[in-house]
Amino acid sequence: MKPEELYKELCDLAISLGVKIKRDKTAKTSGICLVDEETILVLDTKIPKDKLASVIATELKRAEIDNKFVKPVLRDFIDQQEVKEAEYVLTIEYPEDFTKE
Repeated sequence: MKPEELYKELCDLAISLGVKIKRDKTAKTSGICLVDEETILVLDTKIPKDKLASVIATELKRAEIDNKFVKPVLRDFIDQQEVKEAEYVLTIEYPEDFTKE
């Protein structure tokens, strides 16, 4: 499968699993984050599609998709990814009187 095709298929799979994708040319890194209970995958558009495919596959592997249907070619690619521990985890707790406007 070509890198562009693999990238698109992995994006489609992530979306079908409830992950919102945000493509950003100003992002300093690519990866998954949780914002207000919403899972968002930020993708730096300056990174080549084959590298982004690896980022998406790694994040999907972290999500433990064993019980979901995934095309065999995508599952093989996801299974090949090495999952490393997150470098950091940022948790923000808002004060009770905080309003998002």
